[in-house]
Amino acid sequence: MDPVAVINEALDRLADEDRSGWSVAAKTQRTVEITKLGARLEAANVACVGEWEAAGGWQVGGSRSPAAALAWLGGRSHGVAQRSVQTGRLVRRHPATAKCVANGDLKIDLA
Repeated sequence: MDPVAVINEALDRLADEDRSGWSVAAKTQRTVEITKLGARLEAANVACVGEWEAAGGWQVGGSRSPAAALAWLGGRSHGVAQRSVQTGRLVRRHPATAKCVANGDLKIDLA
């Protein structure tokens, strides 16, 4: 099965999760888990963005730049899209950096 489809299904279940009766400790644990998952997903995203940009995928619909295309297609702000493209270039061009980003040794913050 497509990993993105699996993640989307899991996110649907997560969005429907009723945490109203959870203890503060359980809510804290879930918050930390989701935050870490977000960081892992962002790392996977910048790797994909780097490959997408290099392949010219950003030229859809006559976009003038990769960041403009990503902001439009991905529904992100132009600033976040620009940082995604820049980080994507970095990880595409530097395999050692890509490995550090992917395994969480090097943190990225696109927001």
